[in-house]
Amino acid sequence: MKSDNVQKIWWLPLLFIMLVTGLQLTGCSDPEPRHRSAFILFLQTEIINKSRVNLPTLTPEKQESMGKYFQYYQLLTSFNQQLKTAFTPLEQSIRAIKPMNTVAQLIEQQQPINEVLENIKTTQQALDKLVESSKTTYDALALPEDVKKVFDEAFKKVVTNEIQTAKQVLPLMSNVYTSMQNVINFVKSKGDTVSVNNASIQFSTTQDLDQFNQLYKVMQDAYQEYRQFNQVTH
Repeated sequence: MKSDNVQKIWWLPLLFIMLVTGLQLTGCSDPEPRHRSAFILFLQTEIINKSRVNLPTLTPEKQESMGKYFQYYQLLTSFNQQLKTAFTPLEQSIRAIKPMNTVAQLIEQQQPINEVLENIKTTQQALDKLVESSKTTYDALALPEDVKKVFDEAFKKVVTNEIQTAKQVLPLMSNVYTSMQNVINFVKSKGDTVSVNNASIQFSTTQDLDQFNQLYKVMQDAYQEYRQFNQVTH
């Protein structure tokens, strides 16, 4: 009997230790695989598979579900915001231009047009810096192979492709507003030998009229090229 009591006394502590150890192992399991899966799924469903770039604001719960990988989503949103910021002055200067349905209205907008051209240059410089910083940041990333494969797709869509599109559209915009500027400068250079009255314009020589028509066509062609590019990319 004494021997049986000893066995029972020993079994209880052993059972308690086993239960506690099991609970500790469960509570301390590595959450990284779960965070990794949540991040990969989010990139695939909310960014890569979408037709357009749209970076949603995540709830605290959603952020927590990604763990340390949420910081890489913040990287994407940061670059996206920097791109928008780079274009803000240019967009504001374009919105400041009033409708131009006649040559007279075009001439009246000479100063705003000049401001747009200056902002195009500034935006191009900001893009160049953004390209450099995005490359530096990307090269420094250290991600697990399965995450990197998906993140690369998201990065290309949100950062690389968007910057590339921006760099393509700026020269087209520059062509439009430069051609407008050329038309204005030409008309103004003729002084009293040209008459501008709302929608009509009259030159004293056929040569001047022909040169004006050539400049005006260049302006129309530049605008058409810019418009076609926008239709393809939006």
